[in-house]
Amino acid sequence: MTASTKKTEVESALHFMGPTFSGGTDTRCSELAEEWLDDFDDPDDARAWMEAGFWNPCTAGRVRDLGIAPEDVAALCADNITGHDDPVYAMCNHDLSPPALIG
Repeated sequence: MTASTKKTEVESALHFMGPTFSGGTDTRCSELAEEWLDDFDDPDDARAWMEAGFWNPCTAGRVRDLGIAPEDVAALCADNITGHDDPVYAMCNHDLSPPALIG
C-alpha cells in the first residue's frame, strides 16, 4: 500500500469518526492523518485505536507501547481505577497519564 493510499484511508476514518477526530476541516484532517501515520504504519491499526475512542494519535501510541491493545481499553476503563468518568478522553486531553490504566 502506498503512503498516499494509507493517508487517504486514515483521513476517511477520521472523517467517519467526526470533527473531534478530524479537526473539522480538510486541511486539519490531512495533518492529523499524517500524525496518525507517524505512530501507526497500518491504517487499520490507527482505525482500531480511533474506534477505542482515542482522538490523539500520540496518546494512542503511548497506550500501545504499554502493551495494551485497543480491544482491551474498554475493559480497563470499566474498572475505573483512574477516577475519571472517561479515562480515554482524559488521556487524550493530557489530564491522565496512560500508565494509570494499568494501575
